Parts: sequence; structure tokens; C-alpha cells
Amino acid sequence: MEYEHQKIRLERMKDKATNRTNFINIDKEIHRIDSRLTMYKSELVSLLQKLKEVDSEEPRILLKEIEDRISEEGRLQGGLKFQIEEFEELRDLKGVLEGKIKSIPRKDVNELNNAIEHISPLTDIFEKAISLYRDDRKQEIENIATSIFHRIRSKDEFDRLKINDQFGLSIITNNGTILDRSEWRSSGEEQLVALSLIGALNKCTQIKAPVFMDTPFGRLDIQHGERVLKYLPELTDQLILLVTDREFKKGDEIFLNGKINSDHSIIFKNEREGSIILKTSTVRDQL
Repeated sequence: MEYEHQKIRLERMKDKATNRTNFINIDKEIHRIDSRLTMYKSELVSLLQKLKEVDSEEPRILLKEIEDRISEEGRLQGGLKFQIEEFEELRDLKGVLEGKIKSIPRKDVNELNNAIEHISPLTDIFEKAISLYRDDRKQEIENIATSIFHRIRSKDEFDRLKINDQFGLSIITNNGTILDRSEWRSSGEEQLVALSLIGALNKCTQIKAPVFMDTPFGRLDIQHGERVLKYLPELTDQLILLVTDREFKKGDEIFLNGKINSDHSIIFKNEREGSIILKTSTVRDQL
């Protein structure tokens, strides 16, 4: 009985057992899977190594750059849309203008063309005349400014003044050197050049007007200050000088050759009342 039972059991197991071909296929699949697992493990190790070399901030920087580019793209698209709309408006306007031009009689167009042909030579003549006039006036201003500069400066190595490309004045030395940068000249020389330009422009202008000068002697030494004072009465018909008591001292009025018409002083009283204006002679009497 036991033998029969075991026999039946073995026969059942034999029927359920996988055949040899299936075992071979399963074994091949296992080998294939093992091979791919090995390859994936190698790739994973390589990726981990690369991740160690990447800056942790780089993804955030790249993301910010992408966002900025998206924003710029939106701005450009908006600008493009505006340009397209403007182009369409101009195209419509062009059509309207072309229609108006076509409606103009041919006779009127011919007369206009003839007028333009006659006007163009006249325009060239006027432009040449303006250029010549400008050059003449420029030379006149240079000559007058140089004359004034010679009277108020004391250095003999300066030859003349010349109008530069910035329409300021440059000093030309006796050996031809051009001094057109402020760092090449002292502050006093700069002030003398400015005064020469003001005097030349005032002499050449067609309009007579008073000249206001604020602290004109602040950067001049005593010798140049006296030279400038002697020249000032010739600068203009009416000159208003705003000076401090350190620039214009008692006794300096003698250099103005009796040309002072009015002389006033600003006197500070206190914080509440502020300053008052009195005749300078009155102030001196009170002192």
C-alpha cells in the first residue's frame, strides 16, 4: 500500500514538473537579467560620481536663468506686437497719403518740382554763407579773447587762445603746444580764460545786456586780480560784481578808474532777521 502511494505521488510530481527546455530558457533569462543589473550598477556608480562634482547651486542658477529668459521672451513678444500694430497704422497712413498725392493735379506737382529745383541751389548758398559767417565770427572771438587774455595774464609763454571742438577756449603756447585740459592749467588760468571768453562774446554780440560775475577773483593772485580789475570797465556797459571782502578789499576800487556807479554790502544781522543790504559807505561809517 505504501509503495503504491509513493508511486502515485511520484507520477503526479512528474506531470507537474517543468520540462528541460523551460529550465534552460529560465536560466538564460536569469543570466540576461544579471548582466543588465551589472550594467545598471556601473552606470549608477558613474552617475553618483558625477553628482559629487556638480555644484549644488548650479540647478538653482540655471532655473533662474531660464525664468529670466522666459520673462525676456515675453517682453520681446510684447514689443513685437506693438511694432506690428505701429507698422499697420503707418501702412494705413501711407495708403491715405498716397491717395492724396494721386489726387493732386499733375500741373501742381510739376510746379512744386520746379520750385524745389530752384530752391536747392539757394539753400546751398545760404549754408555756405552761414559756414563762412560762423568761421569769421569764430576768428573774431578768438582774436578778441586773445587780446583780452594778453591784457590780464602775466605769463609770457602763452601765445593765443583758440576755440576748440567743445566750443571752449584752449591756450596755445609760444611753441605751439595746445593746453585744452583743465589739469594742464592752474585754476587761476582757467578763470582768466573764462573771463576772456565772456569778454569776447560780449564784444561780438548784437545784444547789449548787463554781465553778472560771482566771485570772479576767488582763484586769482594779487597781480592777476589787479589786472582783471583794470580791464573790467571795458568788459561791458553794465557789470554787476558779487564779491567777498577777501576778494575785493578796501582800496581796490582805485583799479576800476572811478567806474563804480553803486556799491552795496550784504550784512548778516542775526538768525531771526537774516541779512540786510546797505550801501557800503554806510557800513564803513558804522565800523
